[in-house]
Amino acid sequence: MAKTHRRRDFDCGCAALNDYLALYARQADARGESQTYVAARGVLVLGFATTAAATMLDSGGSLAATKLLRFAVDRSFQGYGVGDRLMDHVFELARADGHAFVLVDAKHCSNATTYYRRLGFELVEHQDAVEGCDTMVARVPAASPTSQP
Repeated sequence: MAKTHRRRDFDCGCAALNDYLALYARQADARGESQTYVAARGVLVLGFATTAAATMLDSGGSLAATKLLRFAVDRSFQGYGVGDRLMDHVFELARADGHAFVLVDAKHCSNATTYYRRLGFELVEHQDAVEGCDTMVARVPAASPTSQP
């Protein structure tokens, strides 16, 4: 994400996600807390994904994973494959880092759970107390889950 991207013009319909991109994403990137990637047309931000390294516990111990912290597509570009391309990039990054899994907390108030299930995510934990989220996990595929043959 470059300084020149017009982050304040982004509107996905969720004020918290809009504000994060406009006000906090670059600072979190600079502090090394996370990394935000944008799909853009010139300086116009079409969508973004924020990731961080995570650890996932299983019966054999802990596994390195990629956590999808924030993910959104501008209202004007929803339904055109921008989100799928961003998720392809997230899986590519996880694969490059040697991570076998991607984790996400999908909020109940959106159609996020349905979207993530389409990409192969499975429910790990239902968390009513955490803003009505479902923790979901997907194994990093050998190839992009949204690519057409």
